[in-house]
Amino acid sequence: MSKRGWNASLPTRWLTDPTMADLSACEFATHARALMFGIEHETDGLIPTKALRLLLPADCALDEVVAGLIENAVWTTTATGFQIVDWAETQTTKAQMERTRKQGRERQRKFQANLKAEAQAANGVSDASVARTPEIRQDQTKPAKAGPRVESEKNDVLAPSVAVVDAVRSNWGAPR
Repeated sequence: MSKRGWNASLPTRWLTDPTMADLSACEFATHARALMFGIEHETDGLIPTKALRLLLPADCALDEVVAGLIENAVWTTTATGFQIVDWAETQTTKAQMERTRKQGRERQRKFQANLKAEAQAANGVSDASVARTPEIRQDQTKPAKAGPRVESEKNDVLAPSVAVVDAVRSNWGAPR
């Protein structure tokens, strides 16, 4: 089954293509639905006979629609159903989908490997096969000792945080 992102294509040149212009509304609608079916089920345009009822719009005669699509050389008959003519010229083939998925998986693998390497480098690990416990360091964002505030701390970036904590403690009666 295809995944999100694959869409059937209705080329704009079909607006002036005599073959498409000769299709009835039922034939064109069935053909468009068949394109979607082929993409969704990755059939490369092979439409099984048993799927036709799903593709046929209401109030359309199956035999007439199929005959019109074959007569206009939009579909051909196969042993198991029908083949959309020139599928690969207008639609994404199964091989192209698989290649794109494989490239995406490889891109993700490389991305994840790079993330892992960056994390290891940040932790001082140079070889992925060597696991090392990171050093535990004292938090450098706080002073080592909590003592009375001095005048020089007024311009300190942590001073507003300390003032907020002091205000909360005084409002809640928490010990300092």
